[in-house]
Amino acid sequence: MDDEVDDDGVGELVAPPPPSPKHRRVWSVGVDSATELGKIQKAHEMSSLQTELAKQSRALEESQEETQLAARIGQSLLAQNQQLDYELKATLCQATARADDAERHARVLEARLAEATTSCRAAESQCVHSAVEIEHLHGVQAGLESTIKQLTRDASKCKDERQLLTQATARLHEENRELQADRDTLQTANGRLIRELEALRADLTERRDAADASDRSVLEFKTKLVGYDQVVAHLEALQAHVLSTDVELATLHEHCRALEDAKEASELLVAALTTELHTTTEQLQQERVITQEMREASRSYLSRRSSDASASDGPDVAILKQGSLFHELSLVLERDRADATQPLLDRILALETELASYREGSSHETVSSHVNEVRALRETQYAIETELLQVQKELSRTQETSKLWEAKYVAKCAEADEFRVELKGHMHACEVELDQLMKQRSSMQDELLKARLLYTEAAAEWHAQRTLHEAQVEQLHETLRAAQSEVHHLKLDERHAAASLAASTQQLCEMDRALRLAKDHEEALSKSVGLFQSNCDAQASRLLALEDAMRDAAETRVMQEQQMAALTSELDQTLELWRDEKTTSDGLRQRIEELHEMMEVASQPSPYRSRQSSIEQRRSFLKRGSLFHELAQQIEREVTLAQRTISEDDETTPPSVIVESLRLQLDELQIQLRRERARVCQLQTELDAATPAPPIVRPPWFWAALYGGRVRGLLDNEIIAAPHE
Repeated sequence: MDDEVDDDGVGELVAPPPPSPKHRRVWSVGVDSATELGKIQKAHEMSSLQTELAKQSRALEESQEETQLAARIGQSLLAQNQQLDYELKATLCQATARADDAERHARVLEARLAEATTSCRAAESQCVHSAVEIEHLHGVQAGLESTIKQLTRDASKCKDERQLLTQATARLHEENRELQADRDTLQTANGRLIRELEALRADLTERRDAADASDRSVLEFKTKLVGYDQVVAHLEALQAHVLSTDVELATLHEHCRALEDAKEASELLVAALTTELHTTTEQLQQERVITQEMREASRSYLSRRSSDASASDGPDVAILKQGSLFHELSLVLERDRADATQPLLDRILALETELASYREGSSHETVSSHVNEVRALRETQYAIETELLQVQKELSRTQETSKLWEAKYVAKCAEADEFRVELKGHMHACEVELDQLMKQRSSMQDELLKARLLYTEAAAEWHAQRTLHEAQVEQLHETLRAAQSEVHHLKLDERHAAASLAASTQQLCEMDRALRLAKDHEEALSKSVGLFQSNCDAQASRLLALEDAMRDAAETRVMQEQQMAALTSELDQTLELWRDEKTTSDGLRQRIEELHEMMEVASQPSPYRSRQSSIEQRRSFLKRGSLFHELAQQIEREVTLAQRTISEDDETTPPSVIVESLRLQLDELQIQLRRERARVCQLQTELDAATPAPPIVRPPWFWAALYGGRVRGLLDNEIIAAPHE
């Protein structure tokens, strides 16, 4: 204490020299050493706080660089997603081009089928023409039989003239020899008739073969019925798909309800945030009033202190205070204190306003996002309902077509049964006719013998009429030869028709091969669609992962806001301790050390710390520092850019809607493939139905005698109705 008194006395008597610019000042003990020491300690603490703030600013810069790197990574991921979208669009274009090629190929096959049907119709018309000519020949034969009957009547008339002809028996012996020669010729004719009978029997065997062929056609119709059963199974599968879509609609309704609940919760959250904002504004107003009162108290205290100091001290003391280092340091510390307290208050007010605006913006964005999601879900629900209506219409159409095909099959089976019964009746009638012909032949032989006896008795008159009969017989022979030549020509025509039918069958085989190639092409298309669906599933998984990452980021954001609130409360407490004049320098130093330790723990770098802790640390620093607003704006800009790119690519649709749209496109492609397969199966069934049988199965007299023009009309109706179906 004595040393301090001596130093004070020396300081009062001797004035220090003015400081030079290059001279290094030394701390000296002057007036009021305790207050000066407190001020020096406060200045030291302020310098340490400034160094800590510099460290925090460096850490904030590093965190800003890392956020920029994360933003670049996000932009690269968005570019990859856009590239995947372009690839998906390219694959869709290729699939549509392949489908168009398949349609063109099917049209070419339909044109070939039409050509084959025209050739078959021409062959059938030729067969009908030949059948008509054969009927004409049968009429000629009936006329010949009538002439023979007329001749028999003339022979009965000759019985009356028998007595007159007995005188000419001697002269007719020579003629009898000639008649024996005629008998030989008749025997040759009889042999020819026997051969014709054998030919008729061969024709009967051919008809039996035709009946067997009709049985085979019935078996083919049964196989087609099995195909119709497969179509029914396919319809059942479609009904199961409709049930699954109903289940998906129920899940979508539940999701819409959950979104509405989330919307209500967000509205409640907005209301709570508004109430919290009002409370914070009231607290801020109270703090402003308290700070104003404290400022007025400090100003009054400083004015009283300056007045007391000016009254007690003399001119020498004032001169010493002006030149003293402690006095200058105290003035600098007071100015620093005033400059430090005012920016802190302004910063707190700015942070509160920014927090309020950020909360309002985030709540508004969440509400708008929920509303957009609800709208998108309603649109998807409407689209799914429209698709269900289309699927139901297609089911009704397929059921109607299946019923029509079943009716056609039943009608064809009935026609086949009728044809079989008619064929059996016709065969029985042919056998009866053959028996009658044999009986007539035997009776005719008996009548010929009687006629020869009558010839011997009535030679004179017979010799007169012989020339006429010979002329008539020659005419009959000529007509028979002409008929045989016509039959030969008809057989040649039948052979040509068979050759044309063989060519048409070859064309049908080529069409079958083309259909098989089309089926292979459809299988390749289905494989490509499977690959496209796998790519879509992978992209959907990526989008789900991005949504999970966004949710994790939101959770970390909430935690960081909580930590920021805790740190702001700590800062407020330290500021209150700073403003309170009753606190000692030791308590203030202890509080500052605790805050410094907390900041070191928060800002301690560690490469092995998880990403969530680093994000929380950066957010806490940014909340406390001045770079929070800039980083928040930068993050918001990056988010808006990402949303703009997504909206430009997908018309402001969320990832779930993108996945649903891709699934809908896949369902449409599968429906188109099913339609193409059904169309190919229909063409194949029409080809099977339109394939003509060989000439042995359907001889010419069959169409003319049994059906006439009815079969041709049925075939025309089938060929015309098949493309429309």
